[in-house]
Amino acid sequence: MAEEKKKPHLFQKGNPGRPKGAKGKKKLLTVEEILLKHDVNPIEELINIARDKEADLPLKKDCWKEVSKYTFSQKKAVEGSIEVDLQPSGFIVARA
Repeated sequence: MAEEKKKPHLFQKGNPGRPKGAKGKKKLLTVEEILLKHDVNPIEELINIARDKEADLPLKKDCWKEVSKYTFSQKKAVEGSIEVDLQPSGFIVARA
């Protein structure tokens, strides 16, 4: 009898595989192919809208905000404490 080669089990306890709802490579490639086919670059389109003189300010702000997500790294939150003393004169004094 010839020994049968057993395939390794890819999905073992502790390694459930791809999470439910995650897009596979096939789906991601399809979106990229569609954009290339129609010669569309979403980032360039957002920049064009933001630079349009007829666009209103909230729309421009939203476009630049979205573009910045892809061009700048996001800053981490900084923890700290501030003491606030209310002075008799009514002024607030803050100390870091």
